[in-house]
Amino acid sequence: MPATSKSQQKLFAIAEHDPGKLRKKNKSLAKLSKKTLHEFAATPSKSLPEHARSKRTRSRYADTIKGQK
Repeated sequence: MPATSKSQQKLFAIAEHDPGKLRKKNKSLAKLSKKTLHEFAATPSKSLPEHARSKRTRSRYADTIKGQK
């Protein structure tokens, strides 16, 4: 599975290499398999946005775009 943003990629890289630096709310990432953590952390970041939009925001804009057609 590829990461959806640069910030998500960085978070998974931290979880993979130094789980002690994770914040309390992200500690559950340390329970993932090393393979999964590596898949997210190894995603090429060149085409990724800095932050991913939330599902709520995406659906709001999708409805607006559909109405314009």
